[in-house]
Amino acid sequence: CYGTRELFRAIIKSKKFSVIGGGHTIAAMKKMGFKKENFGYVSLSGGALESFVAGEKLPGLVALGIEYSERPKFFTKLFSSLEYSN
Repeated sequence: CYGTRELFRAIIKSKKFSVIGGGHTIAAMKKMGFKKENFGYVSLSGGALESFVAGEKLPGLVALGIEYSERPKFFTKLFSSLEYSN
């Protein structure tokens, strides 16, 4: 748990927009006393969120006839404006 706690602290300390997701991640966040307001976006989906961000087609969206290029404008704006550093 020490590593998870330190990872959360580092994310919060960075002051950059953050995205966390997955049931286990959310459970750990709550158990350790962190609040969802400390993070930019909190998603219950883990693997699906990663796939979506990576540009993979999601079977549920395909079944609904939704193209990846039609994803919500929020995500388009969000993920095109993130700053990455090495």
